Amino acid sequence: PPYTCCVPLSALRLDSRNQPFVLVVEQAESIMGAELQAKKVSVTVLEQNATMAALEEGTLGQKDQVIVRSDREIDSGSRVRVE
Repeated sequence: PPYTCCVPLSALRLDSRNQPFVLVVEQAESIMGAELQAKKVSVTVLEQNATMAALEEGTLGQKDQVIVRSDREIDSGSRVRVE
């Protein structure tokens, strides 16, 4: 069946309990004003192949920007810049 929510495998990460999650971009207020931060979203992988993973519907919103790569190590709460 066609899946409504798919992400590149590069976006998929595992937490300390081997549970899959992705990081999405979220706007947050700080003392410097509005900034973009990474936010952890736990996901359920339904199926995956060599390049993509199909996620359970409803986990991510249509407007969520999933982080698929970064030039440094990032985690939930890290400041990010969208390119």
